[in-house]
Amino acid sequence: MLGLLRTTIPCARRVALPRAFCSGQVSSFVEDHLKNSGFDESAVSKEISQLKGQGIVSMEVLKQLTDEDWHAMGLSVGGGRVLKNALEKLRAEETLAADHPPTLKRSRSRSQTKL
Repeated sequence: MLGLLRTTIPCARRVALPRAFCSGQVSSFVEDHLKNSGFDESAVSKEISQLKGQGIVSMEVLKQLTDEDWHAMGLSVGGGRVLKNALEKLRAEETLAADHPPTLKRSRSRSQTKL
């Protein structure tokens, strides 16, 4: 009976829902900032593994971490500080961009360019 049901009732297809941010962006963010601060490949890999192990799979989640969260994750003190500083800078840039959206320059019409 179950075999019959499996063949006559189609299973729902899994659809990957788009995410605003993906774990690849978290890895890139961490790698870029730690390497630029002098961390070696081994230390960078360890910090990325710690974040993934704690379920930090999006930049949105990374941005929302509290001081207690950072402490509980088991990152190195230096690595955590570098990442927290980078996130603070990122938040400031995002706030500035939201407060001052880029304006489009209007091109002059032909009548305006004639003297």
